[in-house]
Amino acid sequence: MSEDHRLKCRKCGAETTAGSNFCNSCGARIYDIEKLLSPRKFSIKLSIYSAILTFIFILLFSFFTAYFYTLYDQDILNNPDKFVIISMSGPALGILISSFFTTYLFTPVRIKETVAGASFIIIAFKVSDFILASIFTLEGVAVAIFSCILAFAGAWFGFFLKKKIRFDN
Repeated sequence: MSEDHRLKCRKCGAETTAGSNFCNSCGARIYDIEKLLSPRKFSIKLSIYSAILTFIFILLFSFFTAYFYTLYDQDILNNPDKFVIISMSGPALGILISSFFTTYLFTPVRIKETVAGASFIIIAFKVSDFILASIFTLEGVAVAIFSCILAFAGAWFGFFLKKKIRFDN
């Protein structure tokens, strides 16, 4: 890409150079979609950020799901089937939403960093489950695989929307 490559501001339509971060006319942030979507090396730092956000979202959604369902149904501890469903839905929502927002909101983050960070946290949680339960189960492996698929789906959708909504003229 040459230095004289011209970009249009999405807000006011004024032209600016590719090296500019902000529009000279209105001050809006300028994104060079070609640069953002070009291939680049995998970033461990961005994967760590994704892992931290995934961890936080899993904890938050697990807590809120359990809290609000307990308010709704006080007899949840006497019904183990409902308890298992609720204990799985919170982390699943946390994984899906964190991977979506990580990829969508943070400009340099791509699908591969989001999925790597989320998968690390998912596997760490599942290994700790196996250690605490002192048993390795195929169901646990299936839950981990399904959780990684959720992370990929959220990251893909976030990247798709970032490309279509945030950066299209």
